[in-house]
Amino acid sequence: MNRLLEDKDRLWLLLAALILIGAGIGLRFPGHVDEERFIGIALEMLQNGAWLIPHRAGELYGEKPPLFFWTLAGVAWLTGSAKFALLFPGLLSGVVATLLIHDLTRRLYDRQRALIAGGLFLLTMQTHAVLRNGQIDALLCLWMSIGFYGFARHLLVERSWGWYYAACVACGLGIITKGVGFFPAMLLIPYVYALKIGASGVVRHPASAGKWLLGMVLIGLTAAIWIGPVLWVAGVHGDAESHAYLYSIFYRQTAERFTNAWHHVEPFWFYALNVIPKYWLPAVLLLPWLAVAWFRRWREKDGRIIVLLSWMLLVVVLFSLGSGKRKLYIYPAVIAWAMVVAAVLPGLLEQWQGRWVVRHGRTLVVVWAGLLFAFGGFEIWKSRYSGSERMMQQVAESVGTQQEIGLGGWLEGVWIYSRNPLRHFGKTNPQSDANLRAWLAEDGSRYGLVLEEHARECFDLARAIDLRQPGEDAWFLVNAGMSNGRCEAIAAQTSYAFAWKKSWF
Repeated sequence: MNRLLEDKDRLWLLLAALILIGAGIGLRFPGHVDEERFIGIALEMLQNGAWLIPHRAGELYGEKPPLFFWTLAGVAWLTGSAKFALLFPGLLSGVVATLLIHDLTRRLYDRQRALIAGGLFLLTMQTHAVLRNGQIDALLCLWMSIGFYGFARHLLVERSWGWYYAACVACGLGIITKGVGFFPAMLLIPYVYALKIGASGVVRHPASAGKWLLGMVLIGLTAAIWIGPVLWVAGVHGDAESHAYLYSIFYRQTAERFTNAWHHVEPFWFYALNVIPKYWLPAVLLLPWLAVAWFRRWREKDGRIIVLLSWMLLVVVLFSLGSGKRKLYIYPAVIAWAMVVAAVLPGLLEQWQGRWVVRHGRTLVVVWAGLLFAFGGFEIWKSRYSGSERMMQQVAESVGTQQEIGLGGWLEGVWIYSRNPLRHFGKTNPQSDANLRAWLAEDGSRYGLVLEEHARECFDLARAIDLRQPGEDAWFLVNAGMSNGRCEAIAAQTSYAFAWKKSWF
């Protein structure tokens, strides 16, 4: 009977994940610059076959490892839909993470707490903020949840070297998705502490240094699936641009970004005061009572709470120490958050028996879930059309699809929706607008796309082709004959040519 009830719980959680996270998948355009950039890089990878080093409109893109792009490209190739591919990693991660959290909590506690943990993970606001977006952290959640489950099962449930090694492989895959993919392995830190103080609920392992070390080796070997070849190709046989890519991906985007970030700079308390109170709703409203219950369990040397809660806090603190912060960075901690809340919530509900919040608890859960679902529907409605897509269609209608279009300072939407061949001078090049003007001056038949501020300063707007779309950045199509002569032109040393062979949107 218990097995049937547990299967029923899993089925309900699966359906809830598919509805809350997967509703509308494949229906909307990329909704912001991260989504446009990542799906564009993946589709370009699929087109040019350069799988080791990502490119953006022909230029090397040195900010992220490639596994997320491989995933998007593979799903787009299988389904023929870039819109479906964009949100598929989040849906897959949501389903897997929910079921693993449910199973792990059941093994650690009981059926009631397992259902609470799985449901709470789905109902936490940050789950929807991350998994319903086409960002790298959506796929990172998959490896984090598998890694967390494998380590926690081995350390807190039963001796299971198979799950320990599976967790290590997941960490390696997490590293080549986003560098912090090794975080689940940090469960070993509070585990050792729990052993040292003689806490209950942790699994004692006999001396087996070789087995533990093998797991760490597996992390490195899995990450080496990509790191090894890219070091060989770019480091040994690559040009200066390839070497710059290695510097960016292995230093600038890791150590430098952590210690001296150049954007998203926030104070130490950013997550504690600006993110958790909002994005860990609804359970964060109970934090004062939860904290008391956790402290009591800690004082009683409950190893399960000590390990899970310590890991959650460790993730938040480590990201708080970094100079660059974004609200989605601490999302992996929600995996442990759902479990430590579920561990003590039934006890709190018993104490509050008869109070309004308990009597209307189910209604509150249904209303909250309905709000999350409605918000997802609003996102789909809001993003069902793209102003950038309409603008690039207008460019093609104005000058024909064979005309090469030059880009100065440009945004991702301009690139991924283009029907025309493109010429640009480096996405982050501060002189790209001046380079564009020089390129236009070389041939009066050439056209370039410029933002309104640049157009007003350097061109005669009365003769420019107005491409403005409602609610979008204002763009104009110009050529050398429209120049007002007030702006300097600087010939570019390097330019990049790119054209889509297939329109995906």
